Amino acid sequence: MKLSTALIVLTAVTFSACASKTPPRTIVGGPTPPPTVQTPDQGPQLSNDQITQQFFTAINKQRTDNGLKPLEMSSELSRSAQEHSDRMLSGNFLSTRGPDEESVVTRITSNGVKTLKLGENVVRIKTRPDHLADETIGIWMGAAADRKNILSAAFTKTGIGVTRAADGDYYISQDFAQ
Repeated sequence: MKLSTALIVLTAVTFSACASKTPPRTIVGGPTPPPTVQTPDQGPQLSNDQITQQFFTAINKQRTDNGLKPLEMSSELSRSAQEHSDRMLSGNFLSTRGPDEESVVTRITSNGVKTLKLGENVVRIKTRPDHLADETIGIWMGAAADRKNILSAAFTKTGIGVTRAADGDYYISQDFAQ
């Protein structure tokens, strides 16, 4: 075989090897490739509205499983809960009342809610968006005061506020009223 023909064949074999989709074989004693860095599965991205709907569905499942009527969604309670979740994020606190906030009663009623009974559950949690509702409700059902709010026959309405921090933490408030 002539040198030019051999060179063409060698070049064609080299190009076809480079175009192959199979990974190159590791040569014993050769350089080791850098380790592959894998990020944890973050799950599907969900909007706050989708997360809120998952919460609403999961809370009402808890209620109906315990022989209670489902709650109705209230835009006034949702506004109160969202404002509070936003304040918890901006103030970096977890409580039903922030240092610069008025009482829970004043906050909720100032959003147009007229009631004799009200309650609020709050949480700060880092998890996948599609696990958020179930994991949070699991936490709340394990805490006596939060469980009491979820399973109170006195409450007929709810509102949910969801805020996500830059570090991935979610701040969630759920307000309840009669």
